Amino acid sequence: MLQLPINVYLLLFFTMGKGFQITIATLSINYYAHSLGYRPDFIGLLSAMPAIGSLMSSVPSGLLADRIGRKPVLVGTAILTPLFLTMMGLTTLAPLLLLFGFLQGVVSSAYWVTNLPLLTENTTERQRVGVLALNSFILLGIGSLGNLLGGAIPEFVAGILHVSAASTVPLRWGVLSAALATLFFGLPLWFLQEPKRKRKRGGPRPMVVAVPEQAVALEHIVDTSEEVQPAAKEKLPVGLFVKLLVPDLLFTMGEGAVVALIQLYFILRFQLSPGLLGIIFTISGLAGGLFSLTAPLFVHRWSK
Repeated sequence: MLQLPINVYLLLFFTMGKGFQITIATLSINYYAHSLGYRPDFIGLLSAMPAIGSLMSSVPSGLLADRIGRKPVLVGTAILTPLFLTMMGLTTLAPLLLLFGFLQGVVSSAYWVTNLPLLTENTTERQRVGVLALNSFILLGIGSLGNLLGGAIPEFVAGILHVSAASTVPLRWGVLSAALATLFFGLPLWFLQEPKRKRKRGGPRPMVVAVPEQAVALEHIVDTSEEVQPAAKEKLPVGLFVKLLVPDLLFTMGEGAVVALIQLYFILRFQLSPGLLGIIFTISGLAGGLFSLTAPLFVHRWSK
């Protein structure tokens, strides 16, 4: 596991920052909107805007990554996501909160359509299950520690300003810390190495064949005009897509109805402070992250 390409470590490092960003933002943004006096119906709409943005941009982001390369798209999301999170933390107007939440979702989708393909390209088949499980653990388990930061930062700022941690200014710093986490962990992505895609006009197109050797995928260029016959057009696996996407759709719909607003429930029902909320969500996140590490055992035992 330790003998992995540098690209894998860079991607896993950014995944850690992504986990921090998600957990800090999930804890802070709704609480921040509540501190501004907005009602639960508006906060529910605000929580939905990033998901709507991701839904609308996922396919275009994937097409863009195939066209210009995955590294530029991933670096772009590491820059633009903090920008829109910062704007959310600085504004108090409802239309702007919704707009920046939507735009944050649009640019955030680039992570989901580039990170896993890059991890797959940079690992051998034997390494892949373990690396993907580690990626999930970092995102869900280690990333859940962001809940502690998301709760501790408002408490710290409130102590300095001698105000309540549930007031607007301390919670604003919680939102801004989510932006800083994404930017900091995204900086090393500049060192990500991606093979350049060169196409010659008017000649046979080369085919890239990935050959795993010593834990690194070595790429060899094969001239299709002499050695390889053009492959038949592959059929779209509609049945497989249905089997994978329908359960995922049902899961995410339920998750969106609960996870996005559960912190608001704790605030309204139990009047919990940001610090206590951070501890609760950290414990639940670590439990989910630890379970993700057991995924390779189930895969090897019962297959996918």
